[in-house]
Amino acid sequence: QNSNNNNNNNNNNDNNNHDDKNIVKYDSKTDLIKNYFGKTILRKQDTVKTFLEKKNISTKHVVSPVCFYNYNYRAATLLNSNEFSLRESRVIKQDMFRNNKFLHLMDAGIDQNLPFPIICRRERQVDVILAFDASKESTLNRMDCLNKGKLYCKKYNLPFPDFTNFEDDITNNLYTGIEDPSNSPDIPSILYIPLRKNPDYSDFDPQVNQTNGGYCSTFNFNFTKEQINELSGLTKYTTLNSLPSFYKMIRKRFELKFDKLINISKQQDKNQN
Repeated sequence: QNSNNNNNNNNNNDNNNHDDKNIVKYDSKTDLIKNYFGKTILRKQDTVKTFLEKKNISTKHVVSPVCFYNYNYRAATLLNSNEFSLRESRVIKQDMFRNNKFLHLMDAGIDQNLPFPIICRRERQVDVILAFDASKESTLNRMDCLNKGKLYCKKYNLPFPDFTNFEDDITNNLYTGIEDPSNSPDIPSILYIPLRKNPDYSDFDPQVNQTNGGYCSTFNFNFTKEQINELSGLTKYTTLNSLPSFYKMIRKRFELKFDKLINISKQQDKNQN
């Protein structure tokens, strides 16, 4: 019986030693997040993507939004008698951001990566948009951000340039100046700069880095100074190269706006006469 007990104890010790060898120890929470959770999410990213597509995340909340107290709650009633006319105060009262006591907010990047819904509001009277698209390569090739911006603006009757004639440039070039073919002064132009390798800058390819799970991965939370300089330096270099196109777009927008003001002035003179 004693011999059996000794054998059982030895077996248990062997099992414990075997288990200890399989345990991965992390020095800190940061290492745990970076080395375990990050790699686990990368392995499961296709499964997660399929799940989100089935849930149609644009209309359904897979992750519950965060609830905040609305600092602007009932602001319209305080402004009626002071700065706003009756017509304007009625418009403000219909604004959900003033009528709701609480706001439910979530990362807009879940729906689309570039903030075209905010930028293209008519009140802003935007002339030129600098769009820095840091999406992954497959998303860039589908022109996903531009297409989503176009659909959103069409749905809510917001100005957005037709980029049909620029599709080849968008999917192949380091930057593209997008101007609406109508030359309307009310439709903004877009200088589109995707996150792509620039051979004139270096051999650094952020898309390959991201695909291989490098520091450009969405799930990386730690960057060295060298990595920050390398990534930001790439964007800076490409942007500086695009300046001639940017200046050309600004000049054209100025001319379109100037012509519009001249036409308005002529129309006003005609009506007075």
